[in-house]
Parts: sequence; C-alpha cells; structure tokens
Amino acid sequence: MIELLDISKRFGKTQVLKNISISWQEPGIMVLVGPNGSGKTTLLKMLLGMVLPSSGKILFDGQDIRKSGAAYKSNISYLPQLAHYPENLSGRELIQMVKELRGNINQELLNRMLKGFQLESHLDKKVKHLSGGTLQKLGIVLAFMNEAAVYVLDEPTNGLDPLSLFYLKKLILEKREEGKYILISTHIIPFVEEIADRLLFILEGSAFFDGTLAHLRNTYGEAPLEEIVAKVMESQIGMTHVESI
Repeated sequence: MIELLDISKRFGKTQVLKNISISWQEPGIMVLVGPNGSGKTTLLKMLLGMVLPSSGKILFDGQDIRKSGAAYKSNISYLPQLAHYPENLSGRELIQMVKELRGNINQELLNRMLKGFQLESHLDKKVKHLSGGTLQKLGIVLAFMNEAAVYVLDEPTNGLDPLSLFYLKKLILEKREEGKYILISTHIIPFVEEIADRLLFILEGSAFFDGTLAHLRNTYGEAPLEEIVAKVMESQIGMTHVESI
C-alpha cells in the first residue's frame, strides 16, 4: 500500500535522508526508532506530503503522491509531535472543527476515547488552559476519531500518565486488528517492544535495519531491545548498511 522508492532529502547543504526504500504491503504497526536528528520526523512529514523529497518517489496504493493531489491525505490521520491548536478554542470546539474539516468521524469511538482518557471534564476549557498531558490526550483523540487507512503518530506517548499510556496501546492494537496501517515514531523502547510488528531503525538518515524484532535479536543477540539499540547506536553511527528480512 505504501512504498518509498530511493527517497533522499536535503535542506540546503544538510543531507537529512539518504536513499531510503521501503515497501509496506501488509497492515500492522511499524515503529521508527533512531537518535535525535536521524530524520524520523522528516520521513513522516514526507509521507504526509508536508515535505517533498529531493529525489525518489512515494507511492500510495501505487500512485505517486505528488500526482495524487490532496486526495490520498483523506486516508491518513496524523498526530504531530508538537501540535499547535488555536488557543482561544475549547476542547469541544476543537473537536467540532476537526469533525467539520474531516467529516469521516467514528462517533462511538470518539465518545469511548473521551471517557477512556478522562477528558470529559476538560472539554469546555480553552486549549491555552490545558496541561501538556491533557493536550496530548486531546491530540490522540483528534487523530483516532477519524476513520482512516493509515495512522501516523509522532512521539504519541509524550506527557502521558500510566493509565493513558495503557489506553493508547489498546487503541493502537485495536486499529491493527481492524487492518489499519500504524506508523509510529518514538524513543520509548519498552513501548516499541510491546506493540511493534516491524522496526525501521534510522541512523544518520539511512535505513540501518528494517524487519521484525525477532530478526533484530537473531542478528544482534538475545538482549533487551533497549540494550541492542544503545549498542547499535554506539557502534554503527556513521555507517550506511541495511539489514532486512
């Protein structure tokens, strides 16, 4: 359904992504990991059409997204790492605005999320008066209330308390069971271990590893994932090499 064909990206003289190719045909959860500045957020934004590649193509259902206009974006729902919502709106007004913009809303799921994330008592507060954790939960609700084929989540666990994190994992796994594609960027390695079907490890803008957690351990040893990631980052930064199943 989604293919990245030899994608590279430069910002001025800085090479952010280098010749990344990915074929993602089966629904499930793909998690991006890598150090800060490795290009993860840029990769997500290119998939969303917010950043154009310097070279290469991105295909969505076989169509080049640059030739598809905005139509393919209706199949993608996005949670940004740092969301900037209109501060004068209340949570309820923000939800209504997104409903009117997107249209394809799962009202039953929306109601369930508001209760699960304990947001009902905050809906009439202005966005500027909400805590960071409450804003993050509201952003998750805005992303998941849309019926989409693909969910792109950039650091979705930021600021979440343990109960909200537990509920987020349930939501993600529920979407996987529905046959959705979920692409997540995160630094929280235990979270990766719990939910990832596929791991894409980005180092210095290159795809260092693309495969399952089991294959990663077969390659680098039966150690905790956090330890494997730390060792790889220490020893392999600066190399361009892809391990893939």
